[in-house]
Amino acid sequence: MTETTTVTIGLFSRWDATKILFSAEIDISIDPIFRVKAALELAVSKAANLQSANLQDAYLRGADLQGANLWGANLRGADLRGADLRGADLQGAKLEGADLQGAKLQDA
Repeated sequence: MTETTTVTIGLFSRWDATKILFSAEIDISIDPIFRVKAALELAVSKAANLQSANLQDAYLRGADLQGANLWGANLRGADLRGADLRGADLQGAKLEGADLQGAKLQDA
């Protein structure tokens, strides 16, 4: 029997909780609080469409989200301190209560 070394992290639509926008296999050794961030950065690196993603209360501190399509995404209460959102599409994104201290927002 082989030991599980990854865990599947799904990024879901804020409008349809059954719709997976992106799924990634994340190393199980990564602290659970950082797994969504890792999956999101992988999604962005692969130019995944994250329009309307539900990232409410996500820990995304320092995340590299340059050029991400986060149109209409739910980022309420997300920790985006120091995140790089340059060139990201945040049109219609819900940012109430999100911490954007030190975030790079040029052309976002």
